[in-house]
Amino acid sequence: MMNTTEFGTSKNVLYDGIYKAVPVTIDSENVAAVDGKKVMPAGTLIKGASASVFTDREQNVVATTGASGDIDGILLYDVDVTDGDAPGSCVYHATVWADKVEATISANVRSKLNQITFVQG
Repeated sequence: MMNTTEFGTSKNVLYDGIYKAVPVTIDSENVAAVDGKKVMPAGTLIKGASASVFTDREQNVVATTGASGDIDGILLYDVDVTDGDAPGSCVYHATVWADKVEATISANVRSKLNQITFVQG
C-alpha cells in the first residue's frame, strides 16, 4: 500500500514574527484521532504532563483548557502525532491573535501566560 502525504498550511497564531519558544515533545496518548489522524492544532494551550516544562525539560506536553492550573505556552504549529510522540514549539513570549487560540482567554490564561499579549482580530 502506498502512503500519501497531504500538504497544507497551519494557522498562524502569531500577530507578528517576534516570539520566544522552547522545543517540546507532544504526548500522542492524549490526542484524539479524527479521520484516522491525530493532530494537535496550532494555538492549543499546552503544559507539562507532570510539571512545568521549564522545570522538567524531559517530559512530554499535553493540551489544557486553561480554565485552571498550569499553562506553559501555546503550540506554534499543528503537530501530527498519529505515529507517536512528535516535536513541537511551545511559545511563551509573543503577541498572538486571541481568536487563533484553541481555548477561552480566561483570567487564569492571562495570569499564567503573562509574557503573551493577546490581540483581538
